[in-house]
Amino acid sequence: MKSIVIDELIDSIEALDMVAPGKLTLAIQRLNTEDVALLAERVHHENRDRSWKAAVILSYVNHPVTLETMRQLLTANHPFLGHIAFDTLERYAPDEDIQTFVKALPQSIATLQPRLVRLIEKRGDKRAIPVLMTLLPKAKSSLLRLTIIQALGVLGDDEVREVIEGYVEDDDHHVRKRAMIALEQLTPSER
Repeated sequence: MKSIVIDELIDSIEALDMVAPGKLTLAIQRLNTEDVALLAERVHHENRDRSWKAAVILSYVNHPVTLETMRQLLTANHPFLGHIAFDTLERYAPDEDIQTFVKALPQSIATLQPRLVRLIEKRGDKRAIPVLMTLLPKAKSSLLRLTIIQALGVLGDDEVREVIEGYVEDDDHHVRKRAMIALEQLTPSER
């Protein structure tokens, strides 16, 4: 496809997705490496709406250029791009190095951070503990605090106990409860 065709695809994504999803699927299946590179360029250099639409199209293409673009988008300021990137990497690169997500965590948007923390917890990589311990005191969202505390309870050892104990008296009752559960998980008899 040429640049003009890529632009037309971006412009028509809502109509094709709603009215003729088969046409959208067919257009996506016809994308070649050059097209994927053009879409990646559009993601980075278009206005917010067109950037988001280009990312949506790109998210349906399992290609190395897509994966690299999505790694970069984990820290995007656009409210949807980080989530698109996360979902795409989960779909096409389930064995993605956890450090990609750990590195993105502090710079990612607030709504994506709990998802990143849950993935880090699920993967069980203890190398994330220092980042989680640094991020926890900065977390304004109670959801993020409880998610980090839960992950530290699963991943950590006695080195995180003191940090978690500081949240037993948190203003949010969900955070307090999660802190108590995490401390129970850290008992020496279980570790």
